[in-house]
Amino acid sequence: MTETEWLACEDLSRMTEQLEALTRAPRPGRRAPTSHQNLLQWNRKSYLHAAACWRRIFHLIEAPGREAVEAYERLIEGHGTWEEVGAARQRVITACACDEENPCCQAIINCAAASEAVGCAAAGRTRPPDFDPFGEDSDRSRVENFAYHGARAAEEAAQCALFREVFGNPFRSVTFSPVWRTSTASRWRSRCTSRASSAR
Repeated sequence: MTETEWLACEDLSRMTEQLEALTRAPRPGRRAPTSHQNLLQWNRKSYLHAAACWRRIFHLIEAPGREAVEAYERLIEGHGTWEEVGAARQRVITACACDEENPCCQAIINCAAASEAVGCAAAGRTRPPDFDPFGEDSDRSRVENFAYHGARAAEEAAQCALFREVFGNPFRSVTFSPVWRTSTASRWRSRCTSRASSAR
């Protein structure tokens, strides 16, 4: 993937794979970060991106899912624990098992499910519509199918835009200026590192 492709990409899985590959590869003139440093940075930003995606569809998520989003957000900010997140996720899974026809409660599980929930809402369905050109109501089926895929594609594009906002442009290195190393910046860096370590 080139920088131009990265800036225009609307395939979240492809962007994730590309960033993982670039993160593992040391850049010329820079000390390769340890795997532990990579993991802390990647995990926190991944959760930030996921939380932003879930917040976009907060109005579509059922109550257990909303609680799980908030549990993740507390974890990201260093105010929550993995035990709280695990308990919240389990409540989502239980809710989904009781209401298998509603993908909205599953949106907390991953970003793909989040875009699926948006598509279903646009089509007025609880599950992705199946287009049947030879069915009794093929016109309605065609409209629902078009609405679903159009809304889902738009949501995936928005998720990719958020991904770029969170992770930046991996094809361009930032040159550190010594004037940035203020006492306030140093304290903030220490605080963020401490929070990231506690969130593992």
